[in-house]
Amino acid sequence: MKPELFLDAQNYKGIPLLLIDGDYSSQNAFRFQIGQTDQRIWIPKRHCDKTGHIKVDENIDYILRRSKRQLEHAGITWAIPGIKRQS
Repeated sequence: MKPELFLDAQNYKGIPLLLIDGDYSSQNAFRFQIGQTDQRIWIPKRHCDKTGHIKVDENIDYILRRSKRQLEHAGITWAIPGIKRQS
C-alpha cells in the first residue's frame, strides 16, 4: 500500500511546486510540476518526507540551479537569491 501523497501546492523561495501523483515506491526521487505549467523537476527523496512534502529548512537550491531554463519556461523570471538572476 502506497502512502497518501501531499498533492497541495508547496512554495520554495516563491516558486510554486506541485507533487505529481504517482507510484514512487521504486523511485529515488519525487516528480514535481513547476506552477500550473508543463515544466517538471525531480527532487530526491532525501529532501522530502514519505508523503512528498518538502522538509522544513531543506536546501534544494542546487536542484533548481540546474533547472534555470525550466524555470524561465514556467514564467519564473524574477531573481531568486542563490538560484538565478533576473531574466
